[in-house]
This record gives sequence, C-alpha cells and structure tokens, in this order.
Amino acid sequence: GNYKILQNFSSKNNFQIHIVDIIMQKHVSDKYSSSAIRDNIKNGQIEDANLALGRSWHMTGKVIEGQKKAREIDFPTANMTPGNHIIPRKGVYCVEVLLKNKKYLGISNFGIRPTVDGSKLLLETHIFNFNDNIYGNDLTVHFLTFIRPEQKFNTFDELAKQIKKDTEIAKKYHRI
Repeated sequence: GNYKILQNFSSKNNFQIHIVDIIMQKHVSDKYSSSAIRDNIKNGQIEDANLALGRSWHMTGKVIEGQKKAREIDFPTANMTPGNHIIPRKGVYCVEVLLKNKKYLGISNFGIRPTVDGSKLLLETHIFNFNDNIYGNDLTVHFLTFIRPEQKFNTFDELAKQIKKDTEIAKKYHRI
C-alpha cells in the first residue's frame, strides 16, 4: 500500500502513522529497498545485497543426488534445487554453508550446468574439507561474493581446470 491507504486504515482501526525519511545506503547512492536487494541478487551483486540486508543472502533446501560428475575430479558437491527463492545470477560464488548447526566454507555454482548438458536450475556446493554423505539433509548456503558467470566449456577437462582456478579464488577469499 501507500501512505493514503495506511492513513484511512489507521483512522478506522485507531493507530497512528509516522512517516520516516528514506534511508540511503552508505557506499552507494541507492535507498534501501527490497526491489534494489532483489535486483542486486539477480545481477550477482551479492555483497551489495548482503550490505543492504545486514546479513548474507541464502538459499535453504534438501540435498539431492546429482549426476556425480564432480566426484570424477575429486570435487563432490551437495546439490539442491532453488525452490521459491529469488533466482540469483547464474555463476560461481564463494559461500558459507550451514549444516546441522555447523558452519563450513565452500564454493557454489548456480545454474544449468551447460558443459554437462544440464537443463534444470541447480545449486551445486562443494564444501571444503568435507566428504560426508548428506543426501536428504537440510542445507543452508549463504552467498558471500560472486566469482564469475556460468559458462559452457568445450570439454569436461576444461571445466575441471576452471574449477581448480575458481577454488583457488574462493580459498583466497575465505583465507584458507
């Protein structure tokens, strides 16, 4: 609604309305707004979204089985479908993972996985220094920063080389 609707409603229901000035974000010329936050998420500007939210934006879901292609290169992933979340920019992210009330560091790819002929949106998360079977568990993936957009590689070997580069970037970000 808007101020006029609230004013009419307040007079019928006996409560007061106080208008608050727009609050601007510190490091950008935008006001805090849910539409700006959604746009930041959709554009991969996760750090700006997190700043406006006052916390990291995240996705939560059940870990499902994937194609197990990443296991072939010793890079197991916990996979989940996006559900009713805002759809972030397709690409690779540094993440923090919450599993059974314990935090882990990792790297995620959100997208359709074009190199392996994927067709459905999937969040694939590699948790550093972790290799337990967690199928069916709830997983919360906190997005921290965007590394690069999703892309199709000519071969799986090319993808594997890029995953190693992305992992190095993520580990530097996480300082591990």
